[in-house]
Amino acid sequence: MAVQLVTDQLSNYLDDNLRNKLVGNFKVIEQALNDVGLATILAYDENINPSVIRNGDFSNGSVDPWVPNTANSNLKVFELNHEHWLGISSNKTSPSTGAFTTLKMTDDTQHLAGLMQNIAFKIRCDAGGTFELHAIYHAENGGVLAEQSLKEIQVTPWRATQVQVVNLAPVNATDAVTMDVVIRSTSDTPVNFAITNFKLTELPAQIDDDLLDRVGDYQNTIKNSNFWNGTTGPWQPNTDHSQLSIMKQNGKSWLQISDATGDVSTGAFMTLPSVQSDNHIMAVPQDISLQIRCDAGGIFEIHTLVKDATGKVVEEHGHPFTVQPWRLSEQTCLVPGTANATAVSIDVVVRSLETQPVTFAITDIHMAEHATTEPTQNNLLQNASLSDDTVFPFTPNTDHSKLNVTDYNGRRWLQVSSDSDGSPAIGVNYVIDYDQQEKLGLIHLRNFNQQFAFSINDLVGHDYLVEALDQDSDGKWLNLRTLQRISITPFVNHRITVTVPQVSDTNVARTVIVVRCAQNTNVSFLMTDFVWNDEVQMAPDDGKALIVPPKIPMVEGHETRVFLDNIFQNGDYYKAEKMIIPGTADAVYAGGYHVTPTASSTNNTQYVQYYRGQYPVLMAPLNFVKVPANAGSGKNVKVMLLGESTTEMAGLVNGFYDLTDADALHVTGIGTRGTAPRLHEGRSGWTTENYMHDATALNITNSFYNPTSKLFDFAYYIGTSKLSKPDYVFIDMGINDSWQEVPLATTLANYQFMIDSIHWLDPNIKIIIGLTNLPEKFKNMWDFNFGIKDKILKLINALITKYGNRESEGYFLNPIYLNVDPYWDMQYEERVISPDGKQTEFVGTNGVHPSDAGFKRCADVLYATLKYAVSL
Repeated sequence: MAVQLVTDQLSNYLDDNLRNKLVGNFKVIEQALNDVGLATILAYDENINPSVIRNGDFSNGSVDPWVPNTANSNLKVFELNHEHWLGISSNKTSPSTGAFTTLKMTDDTQHLAGLMQNIAFKIRCDAGGTFELHAIYHAENGGVLAEQSLKEIQVTPWRATQVQVVNLAPVNATDAVTMDVVIRSTSDTPVNFAITNFKLTELPAQIDDDLLDRVGDYQNTIKNSNFWNGTTGPWQPNTDHSQLSIMKQNGKSWLQISDATGDVSTGAFMTLPSVQSDNHIMAVPQDISLQIRCDAGGIFEIHTLVKDATGKVVEEHGHPFTVQPWRLSEQTCLVPGTANATAVSIDVVVRSLETQPVTFAITDIHMAEHATTEPTQNNLLQNASLSDDTVFPFTPNTDHSKLNVTDYNGRRWLQVSSDSDGSPAIGVNYVIDYDQQEKLGLIHLRNFNQQFAFSINDLVGHDYLVEALDQDSDGKWLNLRTLQRISITPFVNHRITVTVPQVSDTNVARTVIVVRCAQNTNVSFLMTDFVWNDEVQMAPDDGKALIVPPKIPMVEGHETRVFLDNIFQNGDYYKAEKMIIPGTADAVYAGGYHVTPTASSTNNTQYVQYYRGQYPVLMAPLNFVKVPANAGSGKNVKVMLLGESTTEMAGLVNGFYDLTDADALHVTGIGTRGTAPRLHEGRSGWTTENYMHDATALNITNSFYNPTSKLFDFAYYIGTSKLSKPDYVFIDMGINDSWQEVPLATTLANYQFMIDSIHWLDPNIKIIIGLTNLPEKFKNMWDFNFGIKDKILKLINALITKYGNRESEGYFLNPIYLNVDPYWDMQYEERVISPDGKQTEFVGTNGVHPSDAGFKRCADVLYATLKYAVSL
């Protein structure tokens, strides 16, 4: 930390002995300060759990305690956006470029052994890419006892990504004396990325509310909102007979409210002042949410009372609701803002509307300024919530416009103001440079309508204009478009969403988005929660959607395909007005996008666009992840294939094992069906309900059925069948569930129960979720397939939502449906259709089962997914 205490200015009048003791004490303090990282000191000063990683924000300018992960990895510290970053780079083709730091599992200051840890950091890479957080546990002699991939991180170009992950040490690391925390690139190509604010803390068994108020829940106006501190404050009884106490249930603390007399309005209330240093809860609408339960059920109400200085109620609002017996209920209501100048406080009341004795409980009470903020997971605008405390990427639109970052109502805002009276057009610019974005692969910014959204607040109230100024590469004005005019009500937070139409003029190199005051006056206004993203316009009531997984693995040297009709829910690619992947015309043919990665290929993203008229109305990213041909080399894994007829039929099983038998990865099949060594657990005609509840179905025995519990039991199956535990279980269901009208919620619940049963045996078994193939498109099959495609796609979308992007937890999506041509990979034949025998046409002969060639395409995807999984 480089702290030096000044001791040479001590008075010479001091006794020498006393002076030497003082100097000695100063030196001890100086050494102690320098032995502790600045981040740790600040953490202790704020009374929060300190990080065990020294120099986590690199503020001392040193890379210590981080060291290069490979011989080609280079480390340096640099400053960006007022933060210090550890830059990690390589200029050679080399795997695992990164850095690591070594921690002791047990010493005088920490005890990581056996504890769950919370790891958090920020990472950025201008080119984007995939990175991995990894942990390696070492024995006393330095040997590796265990290692695990904690999280795979997808970094968007030019954007800082916040990462947080819980680390539970593997059981075979109990004897470890050190742990290496590694952050590394998953690509072999040269890379340049950076990390900062790296923290590793013990994960507490309970999170006290005071800690949440400071570091995780700063927007909540209500303190002690989940009652972890064991007190009822700041809540008070609402009636003379209302009794308040704290209870524990299901791992949570609850405020229990009871009344044995049957008074109306039994409940609790708390009082909030209308004006605080960081809140103005009267002027803007507030969102209130809570969890409530009552074993007997009943009718309840969230009630707010706005009062003046004398305690008189000047405004009130009620939100009644019903709580079902024994059921947890989550309630949210909106409290409108008030312009009543006499209001000085607001009472928030939660009460029963029953007239008989009642006991109920509430927890997780939250109150914050209402703001309709769009999800920002795919926000392309950097520093969208001004978390960097800088005005970047915004600039003043005139010489008289001033920008700075300020705090208001618990959030950071961009304050835009004028430096003199009467200054015209005071505002802010945001520049979209299309040429630069295209270099980053964001070609859709030019070719697709964009949405720009933000919150704006003005304490006086003015009119504002949102404009788009198109420029060429020399900065010459080409076109000025007025996108929207906004009238602001004083004190009210307005959420604005503006459509920026796509740019058809190829001479336009950049578009400057301007938000400015329409009046020529001295002005000051606030903006925050910016979102820039692709506009998706759903057609009214037609339910069309593009269903794609978050990642599509592709193995070097093996063709990967995406058939556009297979991702088009409630639509038909072959009848669509226009459905394209911009910039890939040569790769789209026969209804699909085709790509075969080579050794030099990298991860890449393509965008599918569906047009209605001249404008695209739907877009979805195809995120291809390249898997090296030698992934898993030297590894031996055991795999179980569990599913319906598409798993039982020889095409998939043989196609999969043909690929793995010729691969550097050695695969052993686990199962009771099929012919050894190509074993499986596929059962034709079965649904997830059959696997869950039936001892036999369609004359096939259910080896997973436990006659005692009368349910699917994976441990019972392994034990009675005398099989080895698999490392990976592939579950591919859905066709029969969709055809036999099994409710979607039931199918999803059955999936989760089967997965839980597998993990009860061993939580380390990885799950590969099959996104099954769709029915064929031949017109003579349409009656059979009517609605089945969309039902299966609905299930596929639900599985993607539930299990996508969970690789670090051991879940992998296997997108079979993308790779199967709905015509020519299915079963068909040529038939005569004219009396003279001269006219023929191709007709389908099955409906849902691929041909032998189609099953090989299914196997290609399973093979790629397994290779991807073992490579992490």
